[in-house]
Amino acid sequence: MICFKPYWKGLIEMNDKLDLILTTLMDFKKDMEDFKEQALSRLDSIEQSIHRIESSQPDDIKAILQTISDKLDERDSEIQVLNRRVFKVESALERLSGQ
Repeated sequence: MICFKPYWKGLIEMNDKLDLILTTLMDFKKDMEDFKEQALSRLDSIEQSIHRIESSQPDDIKAILQTISDKLDERDSEIQVLNRRVFKVESALERLSGQ
């Protein structure tokens, strides 16, 4: 009589190893799917932040330019006042030196 016990035992061990490999692969697949979902969620959040920043940039630039313009106008007025004073002093000096 032929004994198949060692062959069956080997097949059962191989089947157990294949089941372990399959279980490991399924766990790995689930982990990868979870990672993919998390990565996509983070990318969506980053895209929203970038969009928010990009949409507010023109307003920020306009505000900065307006501030610069206002300060230039203020300095221009101050320079005009100083120019008038210098002109008056130069005129007075010219009159005094001409006498």
